Amino acid sequence: MTSQAKEPRQNPTGVVLARPHRLIIGPMQNILRRNGFSPIAINKGSELNTLEKDQIAAAVISTAVVSPVSLSYEQVYARVRNAFGSLPVLFATMMDVDIACKVIARETQKTDACPVKPLGEAVIGNDTTVAVVSKTELIKDEQTGALDAHLKTFFTSAAKESQKLTFT
Repeated sequence: MTSQAKEPRQNPTGVVLARPHRLIIGPMQNILRRNGFSPIAINKGSELNTLEKDQIAAAVISTAVVSPVSLSYEQVYARVRNAFGSLPVLFATMMDVDIACKVIARETQKTDACPVKPLGEAVIGNDTTVAVVSKTELIKDEQTGALDAHLKTFFTSAAKESQKLTFT
């Protein structure tokens, strides 16, 4: 009789592009793939419920006015929280990051009390599972890789922490 060793569980690599925008989706997909993640673009908010939760590392939500997903970014954020709990969320915006952090924090506090920080300043372990990146940073990163370490750390560390966090 032989015993089978249990294979270690792989870290999830799927990143849901939960509210894609055409000007952000291209650079974001390239950056995600380069960092070992698998982008999954959705076209309807209801598609969130069809995804395998243990395969998803994070979600990206665009704050752009236009998106194939007819819901607002606030509504998509609430659905992501409902479907995935405290999964790491990266908001991609065309606004200035500091202004976007304030606006997004005000809007998302209706769903949870999670702090919103620029991607490079998000500190994992302090209930920070929401970060913001600008379109300008994405385009620059696509060529230089300047955000790679921040993105990879935020998505992988926050995914591990999200299993411990509870929001009120």
